[in-house]
Amino acid sequence: MVILLSGCNGGSGTDEARPIALPSPTATYDPLNETKNGRFVLKPISAPVEVGVSYRFDLYIHCGVDNTTDFDGSFWDVVGPTESDDSPRRSFEDPVDEGVMTLVSQTRAEYVGSSGEKVEFTRHRGPFATIGCM
Repeated sequence: MVILLSGCNGGSGTDEARPIALPSPTATYDPLNETKNGRFVLKPISAPVEVGVSYRFDLYIHCGVDNTTDFDGSFWDVVGPTESDDSPRRSFEDPVDEGVMTLVSQTRAEYVGSSGEKVEFTRHRGPFATIGCM
């Protein structure tokens, strides 16, 4: 008797690594520091990650895809459509989309959402100020 087993790895037949959990944050959020113009300055708390590794990532999109994305010890800015163009929000789960974030290089990251839609980010430079969002 011969038993042929095929596709036993349970995957799609590719060698892609499965996303892993993010490292623990390096700190907790401090109280918000309000600026004179009504914005709030935030400090990133995410831990460093490795380039090329995919991490499970919850992207908070309720206030816009380009609002407070904290990854690899920095905040990130969307490349392309922003808060004013809500087309990317239509395919993401609101308020939080569960997807995968990968640090592509020291200045670029890519998020793949639960629907398969991709969003590219570039590392934010300088203080990150945002408006309050409910």
